[in-house]
Amino acid sequence: GYNESFPLDFSDIVFIDRLRSNSSTFTIVDMSCSHHLFFTDANAQPDSMLKRFRLYCRSVRLYMRYTNRFMIAEVLTIPLGLKLFFRYHNTEFLKLALKRSWNDV
Repeated sequence: GYNESFPLDFSDIVFIDRLRSNSSTFTIVDMSCSHHLFFTDANAQPDSMLKRFRLYCRSVRLYMRYTNRFMIAEVLTIPLGLKLFFRYHNTEFLKLALKRSWNDV
């Protein structure tokens, strides 16, 4: 089932990975849902967006550790960090995107 200890970012991917490892079939359910991506909110304040981006970057690292997959985290963090840097003119987004160690974030 759903792993509540995993951060929101990548929780759906972790769920699908676990489902794939336990089952070779699945059922499609006819339903609709609404989803809002925080990073697309043009009205978000810089401080709240920086806090949210920090959580995203941590989630990227945790996902890589959790799945034991080789992936360069910056492939995911740099494009979004650049987008947010240009939107808010704040270098903290770039620093977080390029950070290698997340123990002190």
